[in-house]
Amino acid sequence: MTILTSPATRNGEETNDTCVACKNRDACLPMTDDRRAPIPQLIRRRHRVLRGETLFMAGDQTDNSYFVVRCGSMMSVRVDSMGRKNINRFLMSGDYAGLESIGFKRHGCTVVALEDTEVCEIACRHDPAQIARLYERFGKLLAEEQVNGLSLYHTLAIQRVAAFLINLSARFRERGYSASCFRLTMERKHIAQFLGLTAESVSRQLSQLRDTGVIAVDGRVVTLRDTVALGRVANGAPARALAH
Repeated sequence: MTILTSPATRNGEETNDTCVACKNRDACLPMTDDRRAPIPQLIRRRHRVLRGETLFMAGDQTDNSYFVVRCGSMMSVRVDSMGRKNINRFLMSGDYAGLESIGFKRHGCTVVALEDTEVCEIACRHDPAQIARLYERFGKLLAEEQVNGLSLYHTLAIQRVAAFLINLSARFRERGYSASCFRLTMERKHIAQFLGLTAESVSRQLSQLRDTGVIAVDGRVVTLRDTVALGRVANGAPARALAH
């Protein structure tokens, strides 16, 4: 495991300046209306996790803290009772890691960097604004995992891949990036593990969507050429019927 760690503060000034300038500040810290005011000292430290390395592993002891992705991307991996690895989340800037372990002594999943990633470690304190934000995020996390779990049992492979791309598009838009052209930081096998498919099936579905003109694929770069049609596929419309 290779994690480069740096102190978060220098007499409180570095954290305040860096957090005010961070575009993800609303995701992790309760900010005051006066942006010049000192930010509560919730950040313990910042970590830089290199591609392929782990932020923490299932079974590692928790430290009454959680993490917020500052930049980069990661994936959360669980191992089921049969010893099979399942990816349950892909994390982007502003997303939380380790939230589900709050109140427990050990982490229940492993979080791995998909590219060189920087995260902030946030201390859990009895701050009303922080607690409210945690409840909000935890509720959203549970809802997302429930929807993802149900889709694995009630949708076809092509629907899952289409819905996955639509979800990524929306998440990129929320962060101020292009919603129509983006790079997949995860490998095909990672997408397959997340969607309950094989890597070969994921590649076939992407090729089918490309052949119908709904998307364009260049390596890991995906361009959504017809988001309306892609949404129809996600909802069950036959992809071949949409061919241009």
